[in-house]
Amino acid sequence: MKFLHTSDWHLGKVLFEHSLIEDQKCFLNQIMEELEKGKLENDPYDALIVAGDIYDKAIPAPEAVPLFSEFLREAHDRFPELQMFFSSGNHDSPTRLSFASSLLHIQNIHIVTEGKKCDEGILVGDEKKGTAAVVYQIPFLQQGSLFDSDGNVLRHQDELLNEACERIRKAHEKFNDRKIPAVVSAHVFAGNSSLSGSERNFVGTAEQVDGKKFKEFDYAALGHIHGKQNVSGENVCYSGSPLSYNFGEKSDKVMLSVKVSEKGIEKKEVPFVPLHKVTRIEDTYENFLGSKYDGNMEDYLEMICTDTIVHENPLGTLKEKFPNLLSFRVARSASAGQNLALAERKKAIENIASGDYGKLFDLFMKDVYRNNPDEEGADVYDSEKKLFAEIAKEVEAGEE
Repeated sequence: MKFLHTSDWHLGKVLFEHSLIEDQKCFLNQIMEELEKGKLENDPYDALIVAGDIYDKAIPAPEAVPLFSEFLREAHDRFPELQMFFSSGNHDSPTRLSFASSLLHIQNIHIVTEGKKCDEGILVGDEKKGTAAVVYQIPFLQQGSLFDSDGNVLRHQDELLNEACERIRKAHEKFNDRKIPAVVSAHVFAGNSSLSGSERNFVGTAEQVDGKKFKEFDYAALGHIHGKQNVSGENVCYSGSPLSYNFGEKSDKVMLSVKVSEKGIEKKEVPFVPLHKVTRIEDTYENFLGSKYDGNMEDYLEMICTDTIVHENPLGTLKEKFPNLLSFRVARSASAGQNLALAERKKAIENIASGDYGKLFDLFMKDVYRNNPDEEGADVYDSEKKLFAEIAKEVEAGEE
């Protein structure tokens, strides 16, 4: 059975108040192109598996819902035999995502948002040709999503996942004699080793679980972590998100093309080509304005300035060259230097009883302009300094 594994679409995502809807249309088109490529090469995909976080918010952005709807319509029209699997992630509203799921199920679109449906597998492919597999879906499991065999409410992710995997294992027993592989989709934060005692690690609202729990299945298509990675061998994998959704994420985004059979799995990465790269640059303001970063003019940018001086309206000036500049900030080291200068000025103010207003003026000008004035500007500087001292004395006398 051949399928395409992806996850964490986060439709409707906004990055620094900038809508990414056009970028998301681009990666959805690339998924469609990969499905079409398989068809043209006479090696079609049997399934598309999307492991959670379809939307970015429980109440999706208005433009996100029709985007998802249009994708489903086009994919079903072009590939009517394709089985599509969508499960809810921690960003999704199970109620909203599952709207019309019974009707969509008839159209080979399988949306699972309830933990109790995790063992309702769908047979995909052709069993007679030996290309079949059963797909099970584990949505993001909230507290109380499942009960144990004694009717006790399960609260922690490791307990919930244990129960879900046990239910799937039992449900799949009827296929074991036929040697049909089991593929599990799950939206979880999976570690690659067992947790000890009460140790609990979190990403978002997801509690870390042992990734080895999935080893008993032929393939586990995981979602929630945005970076592609293997968790426990080649058959327990995160595809990662199609786009970089913050400036700290790596930009090498992929979907995974997977073939699974009783002999094992074959897997290859299919790269996404982003409409805009998401790039972080740390350098001087002068280098930003030069030609050094001309190749990044179309990127979504975060610029970190290493200068210790204050620049007038840097964001506005830089956006003339970099229209997709979304964030500009000063490096910590520069901020620390400014804080030191500020502390020095505060100390000068506290010790102003001597009447040396010129010292305070010197500190302020040094902080703003970094250097003392050159010889040509010395007369102007001295005049400004003298005027500042006179005004300061008049203000102080008026307060008295």
